[in-house]
Parts: sequence; structure tokens; C-alpha cells
Amino acid sequence: MSDQEEEVTGLKKLVTSVSAVSLNFDFVSSDPNISRADEIRVLLPKNKKPPKGSKEHKPPGYGLPTGQTEDKESIESAISREARDETGYPVLKLIGKAFMIYKHWVPNEIHIFLVESSDCSVGVREKEEIDWTVEPWHPLREVFSMPAAQDKSGGSRNPDGIYYSHRQRLFRFLETALRHPHDLIDGDKIAKWIEPHRKDLLSAMQDLQDAGLLNELQEQYNHYEVEEFGPEVDDEGLVA
Repeated sequence: MSDQEEEVTGLKKLVTSVSAVSLNFDFVSSDPNISRADEIRVLLPKNKKPPKGSKEHKPPGYGLPTGQTEDKESIESAISREARDETGYPVLKLIGKAFMIYKHWVPNEIHIFLVESSDCSVGVREKEEIDWTVEPWHPLREVFSMPAAQDKSGGSRNPDGIYYSHRQRLFRFLETALRHPHDLIDGDKIAKWIEPHRKDLLSAMQDLQDAGLLNELQEQYNHYEVEEFGPEVDDEGLVA
């Protein structure tokens, strides 16, 4: 356990987790006949099963690179390790922390970062947990069109779906970075990185909104919430 994890809330120790948002604009064009939502991509590996020995009950499905900090590991080191090991794409630059999510009933605090990833893969390391045969970069439209990996009742599961809470995180990040960047922890750094791509991202989000893919997420979204977006649906087990 890291020092942060030694904190005790009731009878449970605090678990510190990290989650990465990584965007790619290499395929963005100026073609008016193509939506930017089909060109901007997000890093979203496909999980096969929880880590060995994990107490999580996370079903198979797509999600942002996410995991717990290791013993005496910094949060910054953890985000780089998780993103690289789960996707095969090393982190070139840690842009900044976007926000934190607190799950008091676990208890778990999740630190969400914007990172810039390499274009060159070095291979997925967590092959027992990640389906390394599946391309981890996905267009925004695909991400927001995916079914849920698990329904809200915890019953029906779809291994080709996305963790609903991760889609919430991605939507919260995009909406806040584009419209209320100063509400983010490292808002200035993130806004500066986003600026060259802001017009394309706004266009992509508008297209997704027009297609009706963001309605439920938009209803839940409230950028004035400090601790939580929602509440975030815990559709992936106990942690992260």
C-alpha cells in the first residue's frame, strides 16, 4: 500500500486509483463531408478480466486506462504505467490533472489525468487482463455509441460494451475542458493543450449531440459539482 492508501476511513483503507484520458488528432481533416467525431480518437483498451488476486468484479469491456497505485508509487508514475501497460502506447507527456472522483462507500479516490501518448506501440504488457488483439484507439462516435458493458442493475453484461462510469468521465472531461476549463484542477495547462484542437472537438461534440448520443450524459452533467459527476455509476465492480 502507498502512503495515501494507509489512510483509514471507518474499517476500510483508502484506495488510490488513476485514470487516463488520451486523445489523438492525427486523422483530423478539413473535409466538410466527414465529421470530426469520426476522426478524433480516444485511447480505450478492452479489458478481459480483473487483475489476478483482485477483489474487483469488473466485467469484460472497454474503458479508459485505469488502475491502482502500487506500493510507494507516485500518482504521476502510476498514470504513466497504467496507460502504457494497458494500451502499449507510452505516455509522452502528462498534461495535467483534470479532476478527482471520490467513492466514499469503497472508499476510493480516482485521479483523472489528460495525457499525451506516443504514436508508436511498444506492446501491451497486461496481456492476461487486456485483449491486446483489439486496437485501443477508437473514434469518439464509436465510444459514445457503444452499449454499456453492464446494465445499471448489475445483471446483463456485454463484453463489447463500455464501462458507463468511464464514458461519464470522458464526457465530463470533454465538456469541462471545452466550456469551463478553469473548473479543472490543472485547467490552464489542459486548456493550453486543447486550444489547437478546440474547434475540432467542439464540432465533434456538436455532431454527437445532434445524433442524440449525448442526451443522457448531458442531463447528468453539472460542471459546478466539485466532487462528483452524477453520482458516477459503479458498473465495474468495487474499485475505479
